[in-house]
Amino acid sequence: MDDPGPAAARGLQPERQRWFLFAHALKCIVLSAYRLGIMSKNKVLGHMRRFCQSQVFGHYWGAMQHHRHSLQSGPSPLASGIVSGLKRKGAAGG
Repeated sequence: MDDPGPAAARGLQPERQRWFLFAHALKCIVLSAYRLGIMSKNKVLGHMRRFCQSQVFGHYWGAMQHHRHSLQSGPSPLASGIVSGLKRKGAAGG
């Protein structure tokens, strides 16, 4: 995080890169817990609903759109479906 090179290469300010890494880590933890059977889909929905209310997560989600669409399997399609549904219902903040 002290090296601004990777952030600059992506056009991100170092602070925003830290926010994105944190948002990504939270998403991965929740989806991994779901995949391992530790967390139910309802719990995942609750966590994702809270994430969607965060402006940082909204910016992260928008910036990662191209990456999510390139993945056909794994946790990203599940997360995309959940967040898309929440955005349609108006629960997302960003």
